[in-house]
Amino acid sequence: MTKTYPAVLRGGQIEWTGEKPPWTDRSDPISVDVLVQAPPSPESEVPSDEEKARREAYVRSLVAGFNFRTRDEEIWARQRVEALERLAALGGIKSIPDPVAWQREIRTDRPLPGRENDE
Repeated sequence: MTKTYPAVLRGGQIEWTGEKPPWTDRSDPISVDVLVQAPPSPESEVPSDEEKARREAYVRSLVAGFNFRTRDEEIWARQRVEALERLAALGGIKSIPDPVAWQREIRTDRPLPGRENDE
């Protein structure tokens, strides 16, 4: 029987993104077949310098246009923006190869507070 385990291949190493196979702790070699899904083109992953500048200006305008209550609050907001910029520069969260699919997978409908089910 064949079972599929979601993973990404990075630098010659397999990184499991979901359930790990039970044999991953073994030290002896195991034969595997790898099915490669169409990888995105490198050009689509790396924004142009113009796009990077546009994004940076937009995010900075959000912070700059906000009236902070304290200096500490402003510093904290700028630190968050810088952390997000660094994360984006690294290519996002590596354990989430497809953010749209991830969001769709984890989002669940739930009853709204104070409303009864109409079923």
